[in-house]
Amino acid sequence: MLAPIVLFVYNRPELTLQTLRALKEAEHSQESTLYIFSDGPKEKNDPAALQKINAVREIIRQEQWCKEVIIRESEQNKGLADSVISGVTEVVSKHERVIVLEDDIIVSRGFLTYMNQALDLYAKEDHVAGVSGFCFYSQENFPSTFLLPIGSSWGWGTWNRQWSKLNFNTDVLFDSIISKNLSTSFDFGSFPYSQMLKDQKSTKVDSWAIRFYANFFLEKKSFIFPKASLVTNMGFGNESTHTRSSDSPFENYFDPIGQIHVVPNMSLNNEVISKTQAKFESLFAQPKREEKKKRKDNSMKGIIVRVLKKLLRLFEDNKTPIKPVNSNKKYRISDAFKLSPEDRIKVGKDSILECSFHFDSASGGVHIGSRTFIGNSSLISIDSITIGDDVLISWGCTIIDNNSHAIAFSNRKNDVLDWNKSTENKGAFKDWTNVKRSPITIKNKAWVGFNSIILKGVTIGEGSIVAAGSVVTKDVPDWTIVGGNPAQIIKHIPENER
Repeated sequence: MLAPIVLFVYNRPELTLQTLRALKEAEHSQESTLYIFSDGPKEKNDPAALQKINAVREIIRQEQWCKEVIIRESEQNKGLADSVISGVTEVVSKHERVIVLEDDIIVSRGFLTYMNQALDLYAKEDHVAGVSGFCFYSQENFPSTFLLPIGSSWGWGTWNRQWSKLNFNTDVLFDSIISKNLSTSFDFGSFPYSQMLKDQKSTKVDSWAIRFYANFFLEKKSFIFPKASLVTNMGFGNESTHTRSSDSPFENYFDPIGQIHVVPNMSLNNEVISKTQAKFESLFAQPKREEKKKRKDNSMKGIIVRVLKKLLRLFEDNKTPIKPVNSNKKYRISDAFKLSPEDRIKVGKDSILECSFHFDSASGGVHIGSRTFIGNSSLISIDSITIGDDVLISWGCTIIDNNSHAIAFSNRKNDVLDWNKSTENKGAFKDWTNVKRSPITIKNKAWVGFNSIILKGVTIGEGSIVAAGSVVTKDVPDWTIVGGNPAQIIKHIPENER
């Protein structure tokens, strides 16, 4: 049984459209039911704000985003917390399980597969409170999924057995934690959860998530996390409710494909917990005495700003850093789609990149191995490009995993007009539904010559060579030299020349 999806939207049309388009491309979306809860205007909303709300409500009706779409529009503004609490309660009480998104979450193609698998496997496991599609921190030796005693609100799911028992009374939750002297353990890795709950108690913030966490913390329950993030958050900015910093520190490990195997019968892994907690501790521990004397902003906004700045270092020691280690590295990222694009680039050790990356839609990603060189070339992705270790890609090459435009003119006639609808994200309003795309893989030890073009769906075999100026439209076997337009096999490389 596929869990229904619940999406909460308000006044961000571009983000809403990107979220819905990514969801539509996810596996099982066309077999799923989608509930969309659209919050209403505030009493003092100006005409520009009302226009954004109306634009959102037009977008949610624009396409058949899932097999069934059920829309709930509020006439008045409930705020995010009340919207989530009431909306999730309505859906989960009817369907027994739920997957929850907000209007700034881009999901990978495998997100729904992973979420439904986890919700199925752990439906009757009362020690598990929910499932996260986001990963805070991971190491190479971590299992594909694991449990943590904390949660995440960026693409998550739960069951009615958990949600129906929640107590959203902040006074009761806060007093329970204080009376039991649990503040230190509640602040996992010195993350300021206690301060957030205190701010909720004093009505400085209005958060459903901190109350959800407090509930399952007191019950000693856990959340399921994937080894790599299957969601990315685009909502950092002035229009956000709780995250007004311009950059997200979390998204360096978003996997746009997202094929994650859910481990059955999991229990808390002390090594995973201790390593995650130690990393958090190094970032969020109380400052030194002389630093304590400095006046700090302890409002919700102040805390989150400090947290985000510190979290920028969260994954620095990961085996596959976001940028190449070589000190002479330089690469450019197209600003056609401003979606913190570096979160979609993974680069191994000692690689040298002098290329450009172009992400024209909310999907796409590039994985590059170690000791790889890419000259002044262009990598264009809305699907995925994977380049192995010890690969040489000369200057002037184009590697593109999609057709850029639909074949039929009727499906591409509005591309330029759609681009012009957004001043920030050129690809935000373009309809990519009819644009064909397929992953590209260039295996270890391959060499691509000057001015070559690698088109969608191609696999370049291990140790193979693509002659300069070639156009590669079909797979190249291992240890083969190809050339021409279209590229043809010239010779097979004998073992004594490998």
